[in-house]
Amino acid sequence: DRLRAEGIPFEVGGPSGLFRHDAAQRVGRLFAWFADHPWPQDRYDASQNLTGDDVLNTALADCLGKNDRRLRDRLRRLKKDALDGRFSNLAELYQELLVAIGMSALDPAVRVDAALLSVYGRFNELLNDFEAMTRRMSADPVRGRGSRKLNWPRTLEGLAWYLTLYATQSYEESAAQDSSGVDAVQIATI
Repeated sequence: DRLRAEGIPFEVGGPSGLFRHDAAQRVGRLFAWFADHPWPQDRYDASQNLTGDDVLNTALADCLGKNDRRLRDRLRRLKKDALDGRFSNLAELYQELLVAIGMSALDPAVRVDAALLSVYGRFNELLNDFEAMTRRMSADPVRGRGSRKLNWPRTLEGLAWYLTLYATQSYEESAAQDSSGVDAVQIATI
């Protein structure tokens, strides 16, 4: 928290990492909101879970510091488009989400922005891992290939469960060699 308060870029590795960043929390909450899924505030007390628009509100207020009506409208359209299956994969939805929340303005030459882009890249890997697993599970047993089209409501709900039950506790950040070149304090947990 001190590094964040001082504006010092950091990466966390070890048993906990990716979801220690506000950026990962932000997009995790938004994906949960897309699925109308609760977001845990306390992993041991489900009565503390955020639900409905509280998930959206905390993603915008806590992580973005924005309470912009146009942004909310854009996110609601994005949610509808996702549930209607207008994207071919999670990465395409994710890219639209990042543009909507203003991440295209980040400059990789700026230390804080570069560290943030690294976090967003790692979250993209998480989405790719989840989608690959989902498509393998829906493989056609005769042809042995994954489904060509995602069942978006089911995929988003599955992703929300994955994020809240597994990924928030298990996903580490990239290993040091993956983030070389990012000028950020490296913190390892044990």
